[in-house]
Amino acid sequence: MHNNNGYVIVQYRSDKGICMENMIHKTKRYLVDVLGLNIDVDLWSENRRLPVYLQDSYKFQQTTLHNLPCLLMIALGEQEQTPAVIRKHAENIRDRWEGEVIYVRRNITAYNRHRLIQHKVSFIVPEKQLYLPLLGIDLREHFRRIRSEREQLSPSSQAVVINVLLDHNNHKYAPRELADKLGYSTMALTRVFDELEFAGIATTSRQGRKRFIEFPVDKRHLWETAGKFLRDPVKKRVYVNRMSSQIPNVVAGLTALSRMSMLSAPDRMTYAISGKAWKTIKEEDGLKQLPPIESDAIELEIWHYNPVTFAINGGVDPFSLYLSLRDSNDERIQIALEEMMEKIKW
Repeated sequence: MHNNNGYVIVQYRSDKGICMENMIHKTKRYLVDVLGLNIDVDLWSENRRLPVYLQDSYKFQQTTLHNLPCLLMIALGEQEQTPAVIRKHAENIRDRWEGEVIYVRRNITAYNRHRLIQHKVSFIVPEKQLYLPLLGIDLREHFRRIRSEREQLSPSSQAVVINVLLDHNNHKYAPRELADKLGYSTMALTRVFDELEFAGIATTSRQGRKRFIEFPVDKRHLWETAGKFLRDPVKKRVYVNRMSSQIPNVVAGLTALSRMSMLSAPDRMTYAISGKAWKTIKEEDGLKQLPPIESDAIELEIWHYNPVTFAINGGVDPFSLYLSLRDSNDERIQIALEEMMEKIKW
């Protein structure tokens, strides 16, 4: 369609259509990432029978979530409506739709999200939060429990935090940058970003289509903030008769601590490997698991994440080492840990 000024109207409609397609795509991808749901989304033909103010305010797409018919009420305007108005709009639409109505918007303020939950209005903020009471799902509450109950971060989230603590040149990252270094998928990093943001450890932002995560510049502050959420990296300990020459490994435990403090070196060597590496080497010919009482047994720590990724001078990183030994009741170990942490250059 042309007008006297050229193609202005055509370009405007094209941009609007592209923005809506991106919004629908982000919503579908978010549901895949957090719920594992691959959904089909179609235009709701009945929208033409709605009042004009609803047609001008929302784009309506129908889908199905866990066999429940759902209508996505995707906000079009830049100005955010109040939760009371949104609830009224959803109620008006339910007169013409028998399933659930889900409000979708690119950004919703924290205050309005809280109010929407109070009003029991289902909503989705792609890449940030979803609240679907009829399905018994509140993603925000999953992460809020991390704060209230001091739950541990997932291993992948902890690996990201350790990476940031060791990186003195950067505090802001994109998913691909971390995925390439840490060996996780970009989809896994999307969940990591959500977890770290909701735990209050980092903040996320967008620049165009790219999402970034940003941590405090003060690494000591980051360590103190994240500390209560960080886990012992050791999944289990086994004792073997020898180390594999095929799998990279690093010294860990008291062996590593003795190299970073005045603690005397233990008689038994301790090494750390990833769970994946352990699955590989335990099938090797000649490798035997021994009881801990065997004097010549080597202690092998199987970690939740790959210790080699953060290795320093052939040993595990000091932050992970501290976490692996911080619950020890041995006063000598606690003194050595304090000595090690005092040497860290923040």
